[in-house]
Amino acid sequence: MRRQAVGTIIAAAVLIVLASNARPLQAEGDAKRVLFVGASETLGFGLRPGEDAYPQILEHTCGFKPIVNAAVNRPVLGRNVSAVNVAATVIFISQFDASSDVTISSIRYWLKRYERVVIVEAPLTGEGGLSFSDLLFAQRALYQKMRTVADSLRIPVVLLRLPYSPSEYLQADKIHPNALGQREIARQLQPYLGELGICRTSPDPRLSVAPAESKTTARGDLS
Repeated sequence: MRRQAVGTIIAAAVLIVLASNARPLQAEGDAKRVLFVGASETLGFGLRPGEDAYPQILEHTCGFKPIVNAAVNRPVLGRNVSAVNVAATVIFISQFDASSDVTISSIRYWLKRYERVVIVEAPLTGEGGLSFSDLLFAQRALYQKMRTVADSLRIPVVLLRLPYSPSEYLQADKIHPNALGQREIARQLQPYLGELGICRTSPDPRLSVAPAESKTTARGDLS
């Protein structure tokens, strides 16, 4: 289906959330836990052996323990995931959420379960080489709702930007992030995790990889 065939890093939004109901973090010296909630991009769908999805890349970079709750073709908005005893929660909103019938009230109710939220939105559908006007309209409507809620809750909204052509960041299906795309997601998420005290604030320069270098970048090659 068209609505199931439009990219993740080009048609998605990411939320970084510090859970308000979290228990005390692990004792100093223990790895902090970060919950990742998302769809196929969070699972690393289609990556080759030896390539990591962004939760694992950030694990190598920041030293925390990722807890992944992800499912292919399943909406994230409103998903009931326990955020107990985690330092932060990263929520990746995909194109499937754009098709969901959600209201501003339901989004606000869902987000108010968390504290110190940062919303990060990726470019809209069409900027990666695919164009579906109906989905683009739905995405714009959803993003507007998200921004309305963010403004009311005083939550900052940050737009993800791709430094090179979007096609460099996608697999052959023009849908899923390739190894370079996963690293770019990790690079742009890192400073916000740093603001929550679980990673360095400035992006790790080792995550800044030009397209020509991506073919030689192996799993965990961040040390």
